Amino acid sequence: MGISLKTLDDACCYKTIRVVQDIVQKPLNVERAKKSLEALIKAIFSNVFEVIVAKVNASITLDDSEQTTSKHGTISVLDIFGFESFQVS
Repeated sequence: MGISLKTLDDACCYKTIRVVQDIVQKPLNVERAKKSLEALIKAIFSNVFEVIVAKVNASITLDDSEQTTSKHGTISVLDIFGFESFQVS
């Protein structure tokens, strides 16, 4: 991802506070560090999902001539919440 291990460690394990011109880093307790890591994981998965949806949409998009002469397909998704089928993604 282009992020150094130290930057990732600082982001997940420390609270950074800027006071005027000083920057203070306070270590997070284990529970807060876990929550911070969970938020990072959620953001990464969300972004990956958005990229996948955009690529799938681009690959199944019909041009104007195809839309008037053929039936639209469907796309089905199996994720951790179950199976869903969409007419339009």
